[in-house]
Amino acid sequence: MFRWFSDSSPKPPAPPPLSPQSPHLDESLKIEIFSKPDQIAGLLEDVMAQRSVLAITLDGIGETYSSTILEVVRHQRYIVIDEIAPKEGNRAMHLHRGIHVRCRLHKVMVRFATTVGTAGQSGEATYYRLPFPAQIEHLQKREYYRASVPMERHVAVHVVAPGQQVLKAELRDISVGGFSASLRAGPPAALVQGAIMDRCVIALPEDKRVCGSAEVCYAGSSRIAGAFRFGARFVNLDRRDHKVLEQFIARMDREYRRRR
Repeated sequence: MFRWFSDSSPKPPAPPPLSPQSPHLDESLKIEIFSKPDQIAGLLEDVMAQRSVLAITLDGIGETYSSTILEVVRHQRYIVIDEIAPKEGNRAMHLHRGIHVRCRLHKVMVRFATTVGTAGQSGEATYYRLPFPAQIEHLQKREYYRASVPMERHVAVHVVAPGQQVLKAELRDISVGGFSASLRAGPPAALVQGAIMDRCVIALPEDKRVCGSAEVCYAGSSRIAGAFRFGARFVNLDRRDHKVLEQFIARMDREYRRRR
């Protein structure tokens, strides 16, 4: 039985969701984002059942702490985590409310951001109640190799979003399975996870083009000031375009290796 400490201080808003464009994120990873309450609750229950170790970082602190989920309360939308280790980190938990969590679930990395809620006591151990995150990111190894496209390349991407909205973006990375691009004039409401872009044209160098339809996999603000970034997978790509993409990706890979 948990005995929660009272806390009359106002709670700050939850931190923004983790960015899919983190500079430390491996380009070989693909991200699936879960934002529905039932999905979030189910994933957290799976993490608890698997007894996955949580790797916890706090805003403004470079240390990484560890804990586990003890309870998932669906109807009130919060989780209870165990006292963190090392013990010195418990003081930081009281001082810093922004919290970022990573863990393994069925050999796949998941991560989310939330806030440090109420602290509680059971015997000599301290427990913490954390609100459900706004979303959980599910990171898997990509099926295809993805090549980065330098910004100075200015490779244009034209898409027809739902509602026949025509958008112009710039290519940021690409594989034969999909791509990501950034918009300067975002974020458009039409670009949401699962949306189908009926027409997508990527203008490659030497007057080569790749054209097809694509499904939006993620969309959100980029760390690049003023930009909005989205990722998509190709839905129908013919053999000719597939070959053109393979050649362009190989070229980008050679340039990247030369720069390295």
